[in-house]
Amino acid sequence: MEIEPLLKMDQHYLEIPRKKTEMLQSVYSDGRLTASDQIIVHVTDNIPPVVTIIKPPDADGNGVADVQLVEETQLTFQGRIQEIDGDQVLTDSILWTIIAPDSSTTTGVGTINCNAPSNDCTTDYTYTFTLAGTYSLKLEVNDTQNRTVSTTLDLLIITNSP
Repeated sequence: MEIEPLLKMDQHYLEIPRKKTEMLQSVYSDGRLTASDQIIVHVTDNIPPVVTIIKPPDADGNGVADVQLVEETQLTFQGRIQEIDGDQVLTDSILWTIIAPDSSTTTGVGTINCNAPSNDCTTDYTYTFTLAGTYSLKLEVNDTQNRTVSTTLDLLIITNSP
């Protein structure tokens, strides 16, 4: 008797219907001995938000901004948070963190704008770079399952010399 699998496995991907609990069973036999194991998988319909730093740009995706600024320059960062599963963005959890070359940290909320029904938001945060060196910019948000999702971008600030 052949049993039809509830789940399909294709290389490294597993297709499981949304909002479902499934039991997976693996059986191995070498012809003489047989072993098996089971695992229970709980699938929810929550997909983490997509968090992106839009400005300053990082066109090549290497985690370093495509611009170099001089110290004492003020820049407004822009980020985007998208809840692709239709959940609302938890705007009160959006946070910018800037780590300066001397390891000092600044955090702030900035300005947040959302399109109805609040599942696609942008955020702006203005900061003045007072030291030369590499700064790390981080944008983070919590989703409806209280998971923190973030993205980071490094930005090089050069000395303002005559």
